[in-house]
Amino acid sequence: MAVTINADTSNGLVMTPDTSGEIKLQSAGADIATVDSSGITLATGKDLTLSSTALDASASGIYLGGTASANLLDDYEEGTFTPSFTNFNIGNGTYYGYYTKIGNLVTINCGFIYGSTSSFSGSIIGGTGLPFASKNTATGVFYPLIGKIFNSGSGWIQLDSGVSNNTSAFTYPYSGTVLINATSPMTWATGDTFNLGGVYYTDS
Repeated sequence: MAVTINADTSNGLVMTPDTSGEIKLQSAGADIATVDSSGITLATGKDLTLSSTALDASASGIYLGGTASANLLDDYEEGTFTPSFTNFNIGNGTYYGYYTKIGNLVTINCGFIYGSTSSFSGSIIGGTGLPFASKNTATGVFYPLIGKIFNSGSGWIQLDSGVSNNTSAFTYPYSGTVLINATSPMTWATGDTFNLGGVYYTDS
């Protein structure tokens, strides 16, 4: 196989394999990537690392499937957050929260594991601490969240909640038509869990 290497003022360094060939990029004798007529293929176990501005929302980002603004991926982020719940004290229990943000779409999963010193001071009427505020759109927009309560004594119980317009809080988690408190939808015990998840849009 022949590879032609040229340098010119318009294109810089140009490496051209013959019509049936390919260019392999290696480091310390190990393949990193292969370039051929089909494109660039990374070797197994290798990652593609882009420049610091390539996925920065302040830069142009990456276009996928076209060059219109609707094709621009200008943000990707994943991480953890700590929710809080009205009228609930976590004590020695555990809060958890995970999120992934792709563009303006946020996916969350959060809740708590009830501990031996966890306690309620009333019904949970909502919670705060979502990683991004929901999109500021027309009043009445509501992003549904669904979940489960795990009653370690008898199994799973359906849970429904949601994120309102322009807020980083979720509101009124219900089990059927009943709010969550110390004895509803069951008497809480160590190891019981409250789990919520869903997606919502953000302006961030």
